[in-house]
Amino acid sequence: MEDIFSPKGLLDNAAAANIVAVLSEKVPSIIDFGGVTGMDFPALRTLIRARQSGKLFMIINLSDEVAGFLDTTGASGILGACRRPREISLEGMTPTGGSFTAETYDYGEDSLLKVYFDFIPPQVAIIEKMTSRAALQFGLHTPIPGDLMVCGKRFGVVYERIRNKRSFARAISQEPENLEKYAVRFAAMSRELHATRCDVALFPDRTQTYRNAIAANSVYTDAEKKIMYDFIDSAPKSETCIHGDLHMGNVITNGTDDLWIDLGDFSYGNPLWDIAMTYFICCINPIEEMTLDLFHMTVPQVREFWRIFAREYFGADTEAGQQEIHEMMKPYAAIQIVHLSEKKTFPFMEAYVRKNLLGQ
Repeated sequence: MEDIFSPKGLLDNAAAANIVAVLSEKVPSIIDFGGVTGMDFPALRTLIRARQSGKLFMIINLSDEVAGFLDTTGASGILGACRRPREISLEGMTPTGGSFTAETYDYGEDSLLKVYFDFIPPQVAIIEKMTSRAALQFGLHTPIPGDLMVCGKRFGVVYERIRNKRSFARAISQEPENLEKYAVRFAAMSRELHATRCDVALFPDRTQTYRNAIAANSVYTDAEKKIMYDFIDSAPKSETCIHGDLHMGNVITNGTDDLWIDLGDFSYGNPLWDIAMTYFICCINPIEEMTLDLFHMTVPQVREFWRIFAREYFGADTEAGQQEIHEMMKPYAAIQIVHLSEKKTFPFMEAYVRKNLLGQ
């Protein structure tokens, strides 16, 4: 997020216009309504026009009164607005699962609470909540999101509980004989996702994420970065939905329903940007320990998962067809690696970028 705006009191048209004037069409901004006591119709019309013109922003911390006004007018869905989080204590609660960034807790009979650790910015939970809601409205299969919550300095989201769930990755580790079945289902879900047109006024262009990562990277020279930007510019454009972290660990199943999870990077663009993450996991990462730790699968298993995925998604049913897909994916995967390097990098990652994108 580039900017956070925090208007106070009654939001009138002049105040709304001042905010809209500096909003971007490339990088989403946050408008924090925590101090807004009300708004008038001209201000609402200004915000709606900004959204329809392509300005990227989300509105957070709505009071019940202001949220009710937006609900009554039908503007909540247009603007992507989120109510003020509810406060909750985790005292006496025991985590039932977790990852590097968040923990999950049982929360009632039919729901669970996902809480991010305090080093994760609040907007991560807010974005995940809003993208999950929007994805559901698009008709995508995902757990139903509930309230946004705050626990001291930690933010989280309540979700529908999917009982007896497993990720596709976990299911494959427990049923290796069914790897093909899960790869086929993953390919079908990915094709459905990538055939769904995204709301480009609400969600960012995925390539902007990559541009930001390239600009912030200190490993590559300006000339090398230009090659990266040029490839992004040359890649075919699309306005279809992109998960943003597409892999077999981000689909869960209970045996009846298959659902997408972890939609915090939901965006729009060429589906190959999305598939680049799956390609990185399955075809580039050589570290067995990492693959087992993150996806419960061996390197040979993820390689086979990709082969079946490519066959089902791209129709690559021959060795020559598979090799053609490999060559097509390499530069997309290289850009994805630059993005991943913002969090953690390994020598093989930079070597891959230099060989397969920079021609070194």
